[in-house]
Amino acid sequence: MFRFGQEVSESSIPKKNLGLMFDALEELADLTLALQKADISLHVAHRMISSQIEVFVARKDNGKLLCRGMQVS
Repeated sequence: MFRFGQEVSESSIPKKNLGLMFDALEELADLTLALQKADISLHVAHRMISSQIEVFVARKDNGKLLCRGMQVS
C-alpha cells in the first residue's frame, strides 16, 4: 500500500497513473453512494452503471494517449 510521500516518489508507478487511479476510485465512490439511495429505480441504476463502464472502457482504449504505464491487458 502506498502512502503519499517518499514511497510514492520512489515507486515505479508514474504519478500520473496514481492520479488516474484516484479519479477512478472517486467516481466509483460517487456511484456507490448514488446506488445506495432508497429511491433509485433499477432502470436508473443500470443506466448509471453502464455509463461508468463506458467511461472506464474509453479510458482503457485511449490509455496510450493518457499514460503509457497504465495499460490494461
